[in-house]
Amino acid sequence: MIEVLRLLHEMEHGSPRYSATYYVRSLDKYEPIPQFGHGIPDSPLSQKDWIWVAYSSLDDSPLAILVAAPMQQLAILVRAYGIPSAPKSIWLGLLRKSLADIYSRGYTKYVTMLSLERPEEAKLARLVIRAGGSKVSDCSLFMGDTSVSNRL
Repeated sequence: MIEVLRLLHEMEHGSPRYSATYYVRSLDKYEPIPQFGHGIPDSPLSQKDWIWVAYSSLDDSPLAILVAAPMQQLAILVRAYGIPSAPKSIWLGLLRKSLADIYSRGYTKYVTMLSLERPEEAKLARLVIRAGGSKVSDCSLFMGDTSVSNRL
């Protein structure tokens, strides 16, 4: 079964999702992250195959990016960015392609954190709901440094 999932992933990884104005694909393992204003650093620690980029069909310029990460038994959609001139349909294309790839890797659930007070994120929340997702809870996200030995 694992071999079948691996084979499906390899087949899916090589096939972008096309639209009339853009196409979406995940990055290759050693491919640099295209820099176009999103502020995501190109680090050797990045899991490039968990990053999807939408490119213009006309000139192959990057239009939008979605970054995800594997967690225990689910995938987390971490960050999304698009240039202002990107078509609005790009978000649906990014979500469909990334979720199809994530599913082919054996993950059956995903999670993302959105603030309904921010208009852009509220629009993405409606897209997630339209795709069959649901709001789980109101929560706050906390972040801290991993070097806590002198503070705990």
